[in-house]
Amino acid sequence: MRRLIIIGIIIATLLFGVAQAQFVPQKPSKWYTIEPWEVAVCSKWGGRKVADKTQNVEEGLVGFGPFTYSALGKKRKLRESNETLYTYAYYMQSYAASMQYTIDLYNDETRERKHLAGGDLGPNTGVMDARVEYLTEDFKYIRIIHQFGRVLIPLVEVEE
Repeated sequence: MRRLIIIGIIIATLLFGVAQAQFVPQKPSKWYTIEPWEVAVCSKWGGRKVADKTQNVEEGLVGFGPFTYSALGKKRKLRESNETLYTYAYYMQSYAASMQYTIDLYNDETRERKHLAGGDLGPNTGVMDARVEYLTEDFKYIRIIHQFGRVLIPLVEVEE
C-alpha cells in the first residue's frame, strides 16, 4: 500500500509539472526571421513606397503634455476613374483646459483642404473617427491645427 501511495505521489508530481510548464509564459525573442508571406502581405496592403517623414511640424509645439493625438491614412489612385480611395483615422484628446482644434485632409501645394472635424475640446474629452471614401481631389496630408501649432501627417500612397 505504501508503494502505491509513493507511485501516486510521483505520478501526480510529474503531471503537475507538465501542466505547469504549459502555462508558464515564454519570453518572445527580440527578433525573428521574416517569412516571405509577411513581406508579401505588408507590401500588398501597406505599399512599397518608403515614407520619408512620419510628420512635419508646420508651426508651434508638438508634445504630449496637455493633449495627445494620433492620425494615420493611406490613399490609392484608381486606374478606372479619376478618383482616389482614402482610408484614414484620427484621435485627439485634451487633458488640460478647453482647446480649439481643426482636422483636415490637406494639399500643401494647392492649399486645397477637406474639413474632417473641428471645434472645442473640453478637459478630458476626445474626438475620433475612421473613414473610407472616394474623392477626386489629391490630398497629401492629414493636417491637425491646435492652439499650440499645426502638424502635417503624410498619407501613404498605396499601389494597386
